[in-house]
Amino acid sequence: GFSIIKYTGTGSAATISHGLSSAPACIFVKTLDDAYNWFVYHKGVDASAPEDYYLRLNTDNARVDSSNAWNDTAPTSTLFTVGTDGSVNESGDDYIAYLWHDVPGLQKFGSFTGNASSDGPFVETGMKPALVAFKKSSASGDAWLVYDATRDTHNFTAKRLFWSANNNEQESDD
Repeated sequence: GFSIIKYTGTGSAATISHGLSSAPACIFVKTLDDAYNWFVYHKGVDASAPEDYYLRLNTDNARVDSSNAWNDTAPTSTLFTVGTDGSVNESGDDYIAYLWHDVPGLQKFGSFTGNASSDGPFVETGMKPALVAFKKSSASGDAWLVYDATRDTHNFTAKRLFWSANNNEQESDD
């Protein structure tokens, strides 16, 4: 359910073999040559066409509708597509891509809609997650919020990190 791929950009839309047995549910791509953003594909960013959008792992920006990231092409069980954006496919640049697909009982990717309740919506994962990452995709301002069971081994988990921020671990009582 996890693959790491290194590829060289062409500057033109291209397909890349990923080595997974199913279509990726989540992809992180970062150039190794320039200071561009980390680009993220996530199947939950849009119900009908997630391949039309990208998120940035290192910012708190909302999703962006652009064919230049994934060429508006959904990943398949063998390939993922990159468009012409320099963050995923600049000619001659080397890239690293991390790809995951759902594996029952091990990892699950999805989305949910907040409900303004004090304890939030219930999200069924089919397991007790060791790491949970959240990102509000519809608007800017909410960072990539991460909780894990290694640094905080009990429920309620209060220790959190922000992937998109340059700060220390924080504790929360919310």
